[in-house]
Amino acid sequence: MIDKALSFLLVLAFSLTGIVHSCHSANNMTLHKPYSVSPAPNYPLTAPPTDTKALTDGKYTIGHFWTKKTTVGWRDSNPVEILIDLGKVTIIERINFNTARGSNAGVNYPAQIAVFAGVDMDHLLYVGNLADHVDNVPGPYSTKKFVTSDIGTRGRYVLLEVVPSGHYLFCDEIEVLEGTRDKGMVGNLTREDAQAFSSKMRQLSVDKAFLKGLARDVRSVAGRGILHNAQLSGTEQKLARLTSIEDSETVEAEVLRVRAQLLRNQFPGQVFLVEKINPWTSLKPTVLPANCPPNIISFALPQGGYDFAALLATNLSEYAQKVTVHLEALPHEAPEVSCYHIPFVKSTAMEFVADPLMPAQGGFTLKSGESKMILLSAYGKRPGKSKGSLKIVSGASVYNVPLDIQVTDFALPKKFVLNSVNWGYLDFKPLRKTKTNAVKDLFAHHTKVVVVPPRFIPLSNRCSPQEIVRMENYLALHKGASKILFFLDFSNDKKVSAHAGHRFLSDEWKGWFKKLYGRLVKIAETAGFKENQLFLYPYDEVDGKDIDRLVALASWAQKELPAIKFYATLNNKESLKALPYLDIAQMINSKDVLNHALKSKKELWLYGANDSTKSLSPYTYYRLMSWKAYYMGFTGVGFWNYADTGWGDDPGSAWDDFDGNRPDFAVIYEGENGSIISSRRWEAWRMGVEDYELLTMYAKSKGEMSAKALAKSVLDNPQDLGRADQVRQKILRELSR
Repeated sequence: MIDKALSFLLVLAFSLTGIVHSCHSANNMTLHKPYSVSPAPNYPLTAPPTDTKALTDGKYTIGHFWTKKTTVGWRDSNPVEILIDLGKVTIIERINFNTARGSNAGVNYPAQIAVFAGVDMDHLLYVGNLADHVDNVPGPYSTKKFVTSDIGTRGRYVLLEVVPSGHYLFCDEIEVLEGTRDKGMVGNLTREDAQAFSSKMRQLSVDKAFLKGLARDVRSVAGRGILHNAQLSGTEQKLARLTSIEDSETVEAEVLRVRAQLLRNQFPGQVFLVEKINPWTSLKPTVLPANCPPNIISFALPQGGYDFAALLATNLSEYAQKVTVHLEALPHEAPEVSCYHIPFVKSTAMEFVADPLMPAQGGFTLKSGESKMILLSAYGKRPGKSKGSLKIVSGASVYNVPLDIQVTDFALPKKFVLNSVNWGYLDFKPLRKTKTNAVKDLFAHHTKVVVVPPRFIPLSNRCSPQEIVRMENYLALHKGASKILFFLDFSNDKKVSAHAGHRFLSDEWKGWFKKLYGRLVKIAETAGFKENQLFLYPYDEVDGKDIDRLVALASWAQKELPAIKFYATLNNKESLKALPYLDIAQMINSKDVLNHALKSKKELWLYGANDSTKSLSPYTYYRLMSWKAYYMGFTGVGFWNYADTGWGDDPGSAWDDFDGNRPDFAVIYEGENGSIISSRRWEAWRMGVEDYELLTMYAKSKGEMSAKALAKSVLDNPQDLGRADQVRQKILRELSR
């Protein structure tokens, strides 16, 4: 019964148009009324987590929302629930939610503000989505009061289920205005029902946004006269009336079928097309195939290295087609060749992205009108030339594509020069039951810098033997790593002194810290690591007062403990104050920060922590970071994060950017039975790390200026997705002579 009630409400919700302004004045029933929020506010520059007044105190923020204590702010909290007790039952006429955006700072208006009201918490009525407004778009800094009026229902409690659009949510005032006309509407939702309804409504909103984009892309091609727009209009009308998640699949299929007819008109007589494409290209489901069958696929790779190629398969028929892919005629001594199909997933950038590598053994299905990438990878074990073929079959359509594979007599080194770090925390959800496989995968992608998360570090002098063994086992899993970074997370005020029970950098605290360092060294040695491989990582993206704390800590510790070494991530000019005190500084990929850091003689690494990572280019963001590091003389690269779906009671899945309490950054996906599924981004990263090694070896043979000139030619042409491979092949040819 609850599901039926929720479905009915969804129909009602998506037919409401009641977000309008009312011009009459009314009594603000929330003024100075108590409320509760979950989770607690956590943005440091706004109201503290203990605040229970800022949202109903009648004070509007003057200046930027995210720097004022009159504002309540959240970071990476999704959803946010706000419950207001009006103190008595009254007729509710209008509800206001005052918020702000500043897209250049990564702040947008909320994606959803679902509002419920009732005389008690077992009879809540859905009264509207305040965020469903034509002005709810990204843009420069601006404040906006989202309003729903003409409610006309009796209630004492007002419940808001708010979904941020991105990392941040800010609000400085919520108003519930009293009315005089009771429409007699009574809800029957409990608090749990309201939460479930809000979640379904958000999911349906996401589906509608993606389907609208898909239909818009198809229409942009149909508008060329290839297809009558009337056929698409019917589908778009169904999309406008979409009221269930299940129906969204039907609408998607209809949009794709329209695309299939469009393509049949463009390619008469064809029902299945295969063409060669760049493996790192950005794909849309509506990409137009060129009908240029591939004549050959060539691989050129070093021993111990990889190369990739890709095809695009498109179903033009009216029905779904099964596609099978077979590698044929490859000799036993040939390199390892693997074949994958790449499904589209949804990104927080509201794009369909071709990303996860799904093994193509057993074939895959293409819906009518669907295109899909087929990715091939080759790994070179031993030098030599090999030939074979790739057979792609769909019904009566057969493509036989010759394969030409050459592994040079030049080998990548066993020990790489470049330091690669991806924060592969083994306690994150996708890795908890597959720790050994995760480490193996990290090492296979040339990531041998290990970050030990705080919960594995025995900070207390009274730590138990079990805590010691726990960290020792964690380190032992990474045997063969080049460096260990102990993330102490001292930016947490509780952690900076809680385990010692003393004021930061007091004599007692210093004594505790010395014991902690000695303990870490001893545990690491037991696990097989030397002291010179260990680095303390007290603060992440050090900022504010933590910059001075880090400077004070490092300057003292380096005098007292000569062998101690410090690492930090620096992401703004202010944080460069700590640079002289670090042994390794990993710099955000920003011109302002990098230009200042280059003047230092410290060891510098490069890293990125951009949002909407599924939509980031595998080539320019992931692969070319290593090229930039080489050109600038940096010795390390990294990005957040290998597998970050790890926080909260229900942290979600890497397959769904919209199901957790924060955006996903992972480059891997959860497979069946604890397996790990890679992504195009993760494979492009591996190629970049190998490129760095090839450039380093080329410099030894041909000179550093020649190697940097090659790197510059790639970096100067980031839109030429084949440029890095061209340079790579040139290096292999010249080093193999």
